[in-house]
Amino acid sequence: MESKSGFKSLPLSMKIFFIIMTVLTLLSFLYLEKNSIFIIGFVLRGVLAKIAIALVNIFVPTILLIAMLKRYSWTAKYATFYFGFLILNSVIGIISYTLIMPDGLFKYLWSSIAIGASPNIALIIFLIIFWRGRNYFTKNYE
Repeated sequence: MESKSGFKSLPLSMKIFFIIMTVLTLLSFLYLEKNSIFIIGFVLRGVLAKIAIALVNIFVPTILLIAMLKRYSWTAKYATFYFGFLILNSVIGIISYTLIMPDGLFKYLWSSIAIGASPNIALIIFLIIFWRGRNYFTKNYE
């Protein structure tokens, strides 16, 4: 029996995620004007930054959205790797931000944790959605 694909067959939590991720991906085109991006401890600038922004914020999520619609078996693993990368990047960013501040670690620690925690909480929720719904992407799921 061939598995159903498309938006209608997605579970409700995945539909909500799909809509949010589509909006965020489209909004990422506005972010392409930025001249720098922080990736795993390095600040990329200029053309490299634009390429990294396009890859991390547009290309990789677009592949995830297409894989969700097509119900590829590797979708849950891909999403786990992608969200894990984003969480790791954010944690490294928080640590780097607090360590390079000239006035000391503790002055900026709580603000940087608050700023960095918000997206991480959302990413962890997305990760849980995919982990709980990973069986949807198997051929035996109906």
